[in-house]
Amino acid sequence: MSKSWELVKTAESNFIFDRPVLQKDNTPDKVLVYLAAEVVEAAQAYEQLQDSPTPQNRKEYLQELADIALYLLALFRMASASLTDEVMEKLAFNYLRFPSKQMQEGEKADCYPRLKRRCRREKLKERFYGQ
Repeated sequence: MSKSWELVKTAESNFIFDRPVLQKDNTPDKVLVYLAAEVVEAAQAYEQLQDSPTPQNRKEYLQELADIALYLLALFRMASASLTDEVMEKLAFNYLRFPSKQMQEGEKADCYPRLKRRCRREKLKERFYGQ
């Protein structure tokens, strides 16, 4: 994990723990509601950016995306899980689930439908996640 990502994680954690007023509202159910609100705000900021692509509107959009990232980071912290580990695991699964364009359309295109059927038949998702 990069040094800057570790710094972000530490800063987010310290921010919450240094502010008791935020700690009481820092529960997964509340953070999920806040996250949903931030997604709406990001969508609105994106729409504004599309209508008027100014540096200020771009910055507003990026700040809303940063808010989303911080809420996700908080949720992973509350779940005692690593966001980076979970993202890498999900990417690995998606690489299996959604092969590259070359695999889908190239010389191995005939393998792609078989691979998809095999994934479904073998319940690959359940095996991958150990469920």
